[in-house]
Formats: sequence, structure tokens, C-alpha cells
Amino acid sequence: MNKNVSLDYIVTLSLKVETTGPQPEKDKIKAIAALPVYLSYERDRMRIPFYINFTKGLTLAYGRECFEQWWTRLDGHRKNNIICFDHRIDYVFFRYWLGDDAFFDYFNDTGMDVLSVVKYLNERAILQGEDRPFLNLSLTSVCNALDIQRPARSDVLIEADLSMEVYRKLLFIMPIAENTYWRSLKSRKEKQLIELKEKYKKEDENDLRA
Repeated sequence: MNKNVSLDYIVTLSLKVETTGPQPEKDKIKAIAALPVYLSYERDRMRIPFYINFTKGLTLAYGRECFEQWWTRLDGHRKNNIICFDHRIDYVFFRYWLGDDAFFDYFNDTGMDVLSVVKYLNERAILQGEDRPFLNLSLTSVCNALDIQRPARSDVLIEADLSMEVYRKLLFIMPIAENTYWRSLKSRKEKQLIELKEKYKKEDENDLRA
């Protein structure tokens, strides 16, 4: 099977919700983006993503109608998967916005939580007596740690794209975290430290000769 399987067979969306706070009952949704991706977790550029900005006076009810129309054009007759950077906020707000009945018509209740994967890798490194690979759990910090370039200005659509790329890269890291990736990263850091020590040693020797 081609890794870039059509969404007619399976649907995965990278989801991002911008809000005014962490509580859906109290805080407002500012914008929502849903980005179709392939099974390889690469963006499906043949399908138009869903994006709506509620700060321009649009109502949540109108947004739901727009999403239903978009989903129909997407041939979304099957349950789909969700990739979220912060499952606790993106997933919960999206479900609250659609309502449980509509949500379960569209989605499986198995969102792929990128943040949990990041936390897992941190906790595993600590248990192994190593430095945490991710010093901060923000999307910007995680992108930096994974050498993923993040634009200076972004919106929910860009962040949905970044979340997908982060998740895809984490999948490659997880099975070999103890081996190739983190050992390579650690080796590079150790090499840089040795080079710095040699540099300072030569500078000290030159100072003594002078």
C-alpha cells in the first residue's frame, strides 16, 4: 500500500484550537483549524483544510455548519482520527464546540496526543539518568528541540501543520530513542564539549607562553 493513502480509506486530521483560556465552559474559541494528513503523517495538499476565525463576528453555530459542509465535500463518510498537540485543550474544546453527538459522528474517541508523547520521552530519559530532551513543553520549544523551523508569525492552521510534523518526527524517535537518535544527539553534545575544552586548553597554553 502506498504510504500516502487517500483519505477515502482513512481520515486523519491535525487539529488546533485557539482559545482565550483552558476551560471550554468559561473561555471562548477564537479560531479552529483541521488539517487533513496522509497515513504517513504528511500534509495532504490535495484536500483543502478547514479554518474558521470567530473573532470576526462569526457564531459558533455558523462554524459548525461550515464544518459539516467541509466534511461533506471531504467525502467524510468514515470515522476519523485526530492529531492534537495539546489533547487537553484542542481535543476538549473541539468536542465541546461540536457537541458529543456530532463529535462521535465524525471522530473516533482516540485522539493522538502529541504532548503526552513528549512527556513520555522526558520521563523515560529521567528514569535512564539522562537529560530531558524537551526542556519546555510549548510547541515552540518542542519544534526547536526537533529542529523544526517555526515561522515568526503563526495561526492555528500553521500550528496544526507543525503539530503534524512534530508527531511524525516523534514516531521515528520513539522506537529508537535509546539508540540512534538520542545517542547521536548526546554524542554531538559530548563532541562539542571536548572541542571547547581543547580550545580553552590551547588558549591557556598560549597565555602561559606569552
